[in-house]
Amino acid sequence: MSKSEYCWTSDWKTASAEQEALSVLLRTEPLPASAQERVLAVGVAYSEKTRTAHCAALPCTFEGKPLNNEDHHAAVHVDFPYMPGLFAYREGPAVCAMLGALKEEPTLLLMDSQGLAHPRSFGLAAHIGVACGIPTMGMTKKPLVGRLPKQLPEYGVVSMKVQGKTACLALIRPEADPVFASPGHMASFKDAERWLRSMPRDGRGLPSALGRAHSIANKRSRS
Repeated sequence: MSKSEYCWTSDWKTASAEQEALSVLLRTEPLPASAQERVLAVGVAYSEKTRTAHCAALPCTFEGKPLNNEDHHAAVHVDFPYMPGLFAYREGPAVCAMLGALKEEPTLLLMDSQGLAHPRSFGLAAHIGVACGIPTMGMTKKPLVGRLPKQLPEYGVVSMKVQGKTACLALIRPEADPVFASPGHMASFKDAERWLRSMPRDGRGLPSALGRAHSIANKRSRS
């Protein structure tokens, strides 16, 4: 499957079933050796007023540091209702449009979205990875599934489980809200942990490139 071949359904009644059907194609495995060659940090925002999804992407390091001021972007009209667990159908078309316009395909997408940490283990990061055949990793400031352990370290990475299985990892840092990461496609929880541990111990929020991409997408959705 490729970004040029993938067709996003506009029927919310069948979207959940489609996610479950596509989830069997999801590969949770170590990132390929080439993953760090061309990394993009991706942020998406949706405008209810114009029914348009806006995607912004920045070249960055694996740790999420911007490499330059280059900004890839796309905007797509998407008339899909606001439904928890189905954000991919509002935001995914813009990501695919952005990827389709690139001269060179990225080797890894770092996304401000969910990967396996989703009710059907198929959040936007996982969905884009399968639809476009690209390794993906999701990081967010809020978890969609799972609960933090009652006993937390001052600093460290902890697992959040659903029915006994790890769904998400959380980075705990002093005097900062946790950040959450889960693999999307062709990535593993070990990769997610390595990503989280690469972040500054005294940092706040998401990696700078992800935060900037999300901010750009939000700004464009408002204007």
